Amino acid sequence: MNMFYVHPSNIVRTIAALEKQGMITRSPNDKDKRTWKLYPTDHALSVVEEIKTICEKTESLLLQGINESEKEIFTELLIKAGENITAELHIEKKEDEFND
Repeated sequence: MNMFYVHPSNIVRTIAALEKQGMITRSPNDKDKRTWKLYPTDHALSVVEEIKTICEKTESLLLQGINESEKEIFTELLIKAGENITAELHIEKKEDEFND
């Protein structure tokens, strides 16, 4: 899956937590005063490889013994489950949300 939806309020909380932990800094966006530019700190950059390794090990463990066709079915089921819950909770991505 290449994309998933995160509600804007969750993004705000996550950014605040990352900033508090010293993982990101932010500065005003000169082109749009309503937004901020986010930058990883040296500390964040120093742990990138460790985080990638942990993610790869976790994914490998979770998918151990599952063949490719089962992985495809699993992915399709997760997508469908996500669509079901977002429909039930009336969560909709605004047209311009998260567009680059």
